[in-house]
Amino acid sequence: MNAYKDINLTPSEALQVFKDQYPETTVKEVELELKAQAYVYKVEGYDDEKEYKIYIDPNSGEIQETKEKRAKRVAKEITQEHTDKIQTIVDKALKDGNGTLYEWSLELEDGRAELTVKTDLENGQHANYKYDLDTGELLKKK
Repeated sequence: MNAYKDINLTPSEALQVFKDQYPETTVKEVELELKAQAYVYKVEGYDDEKEYKIYIDPNSGEIQETKEKRAKRVAKEITQEHTDKIQTIVDKALKDGNGTLYEWSLELEDGRAELTVKTDLENGQHANYKYDLDTGELLKKK
């Protein structure tokens, strides 16, 4: 398994890989998840006709997989301003729980950019944090 601290690609760079692949799209989700014991970025977006999902290697920046399907229209979009804030919020959650990152997910919920951070704690427990990315406010912790 690759370690979170060893990831080379920033969330903003993952967003840019998606935008380079699909320049006329609106991004609706950026996520770092564990898939087959390795971290991978998942970026989702849409245009008027299709929804797009790509999986990106967080070290090389290479696209590992792409998926397309007919679009369902969504309002607002995830921007680089949002992805630039992810690292700070993830670090805040990791410090709070003194754990290791399991995954994070940035999604639009009712027009608000929400970052969910899931961690594994040293005692074998898990912690989940949900933040309003625009304000940095902790919305929920369990």
